[in-house]
Amino acid sequence: MRPSSSALALAETSAEQELLEHLAMQTPRLTAMRMSPRLKAAGGPVRVPSLSSFPVAAGSGGAAEAGSLEAAAPSAQAHHADPAITLAATLLKQGVGNLVDDSFNRCFEEREPEPWNWNIYLFPAWVLGLVIRFGVLFPLRALALVLGNLVFFACYAVLEFTPFIPTRMRMAAHLWLIQMLCSAFVMSWSGVIRFHGARPVAKPGKPPGIFVANHSSMIDFVVLQQSHNYAVVGQKHGGWVAFFQDRVLAALDCIWFDRSDSDNKALVAQRLEEHAHDPARVPILVFPEGTCVNNQYTIMFRKTVFALDVPINPIAIKYNDIFVPGYWNSRRQGFGAHLFTLMTSWALVCDVYYMDPMTRRAGEKDVDFAKRVQYAIARRAGLKAVDWDGYMKYWSPSDRFIRNRRSQCAEYLLAETRMRVADSPPADKHSRSLSAPDASAGIAPAASVLGTLRASRDAAGDGVSKRHPASADAEDCGLSLE
Repeated sequence: MRPSSSALALAETSAEQELLEHLAMQTPRLTAMRMSPRLKAAGGPVRVPSLSSFPVAAGSGGAAEAGSLEAAAPSAQAHHADPAITLAATLLKQGVGNLVDDSFNRCFEEREPEPWNWNIYLFPAWVLGLVIRFGVLFPLRALALVLGNLVFFACYAVLEFTPFIPTRMRMAAHLWLIQMLCSAFVMSWSGVIRFHGARPVAKPGKPPGIFVANHSSMIDFVVLQQSHNYAVVGQKHGGWVAFFQDRVLAALDCIWFDRSDSDNKALVAQRLEEHAHDPARVPILVFPEGTCVNNQYTIMFRKTVFALDVPINPIAIKYNDIFVPGYWNSRRQGFGAHLFTLMTSWALVCDVYYMDPMTRRAGEKDVDFAKRVQYAIARRAGLKAVDWDGYMKYWSPSDRFIRNRRSQCAEYLLAETRMRVADSPPADKHSRSLSAPDASAGIAPAASVLGTLRASRDAAGDGVSKRHPASADAEDCGLSLE
């Protein structure tokens, strides 16, 4: 599901800051100390990392594999290369590497079916299959889905408008109706859902924990809900969707939030913790990737739920693409078209793996715990784990980001020029007087460029704050859990 524009605005500052630090350039002798927004508030410094200090998964992008100017600077000094040439060569290497090995976009690419009706012998069989799928299976599946919805809303009306039904019985019947409706959807896809392992059950009096799963489509919730009830965390919508959220799914006690309200984040985190520690409530199901991935990769898990002191119950979902892929590419088709594709296929084949509960180790950071769970799910489902942030799927570099990136390059050139002047061998007075203008001439353009960039960056700061009024808390934004 595509995040709202307000959610992207909240995430933009944090994503760009992390990316700028990830691409930061420094020479071995230049120990630049910078402050991130979070550490400024804490009063502590942070050393800007270079690309060579980041652990990179295999095939995780040419920019990471290309390295940083930290590695290029020694060779530049050894061969007395011009810093500008070194900078241009390194940036060119990073750009070409990104074009050759773009692992980010591969996480969201849809598998194109290979044509098999290419000769006179196979074409009649393909036409016959087309007639059966669209002329026979689709009407039967549509009828089953319509009947399931009619039964659901008829029983739901009885439960809503019959006052003498006990509350406990009403809630139990409501939960059963939700599972029945999800089963009708699975039936309309001729779903073959194979469950592996035992679903973790909490001990009496103990919290059930939080269930987390990789995310390929909104049908993930339907596939899991038709066997067990789960409460979900997601964005609050309006219109007819609000009716389903407020009334139809009321028995699940789901947690809805408004992404446009930055203050709503703390409230949602508090409700999450209260729900997760209450053994009487329906267990929570969270998709921490925050966006749909093509079921060949898993991307970075957001850390919010992993900071809670409750067990994490991983669920690995793997769709078999033999008949139809389970991935929903929201950039190419709407959800209605996605459902139509499922209903006109031969069958939806899916494997669901319940894994053993995982707990946070002593001294383990929430980010590391989230990564450990992500890689465990990826191994169980046979997926490839990468550390990309899902918000970058909808992100394009802003003017502020471009100016800051240019400022990084200017600072590198200025620092290199100063060090080259400082490293110049001592000579007689006459030679020093000749070399001084050359050095100042080398520093002046870089200083001028840096001053211009800093001025434009400061001017851009006001514009950014006007564009994103809620970006003050964007450093840690991440309740993109639906």
